[in-house]
Amino acid sequence: MRNLRALSLGVVALGLAVLPAAFGSSAFAAELKVLVVNQTAIFQNSLAGRDASTKMQAILGAIESDEKVEMEPLIKEAQDLPGQRALLGDLFSQKQMELQRKLEVTKYKYDQERKFTQDGAQRLIAQNLDLILKEIMQERQGTLLLDQSQIIMTSQDFNITAEVIKRLDARMPTVEVKRVTFAELQKAFQAQQAKVTAAQTAKK
Repeated sequence: MRNLRALSLGVVALGLAVLPAAFGSSAFAAELKVLVVNQTAIFQNSLAGRDASTKMQAILGAIESDEKVEMEPLIKEAQDLPGQRALLGDLFSQKQMELQRKLEVTKYKYDQERKFTQDGAQRLIAQNLDLILKEIMQERQGTLLLDQSQIIMTSQDFNITAEVIKRLDARMPTVEVKRVTFAELQKAFQAQQAKVTAAQTAKK
């Protein structure tokens, strides 16, 4: 799952720019212990990653189907609109802009459903994954954790990917992936806005 592979892990230090300076100190270099993890492999090979991917594809298919049903009559109306120019007269431009707006809003609505549904699944896995990475870092007394994509070459002794997958499989063999509807997003946004308004009013 592309978005899941792009997961930003809080404990993964990607500040490679500081490494040359760090290695410049022999004392620090002697104590430095870099561990490596392959995030892509985790989401491709773990039970949770595969389960989330399968469920996500089904949900995305349903979203695409609903979007098609809603978009088709709008697209047909847009195609037929030029033939109504003479009939509509001065109202043609207004009708054209209204239709374009409907198309944009519909596309935005389903894009948001895709995004927040994927983000929800991502967060569920991230919660367990972050804990596992922190545990292994502590157990192995790691100083720095990097993704394998940032590494040119390393010993397999420092690669903790297999251990991460093993622990993640034990704790989270499946993932509950729920479609987040646009109506739910609107409701959540309105609730957040109400809280902000209430907080601002309380300060006055």
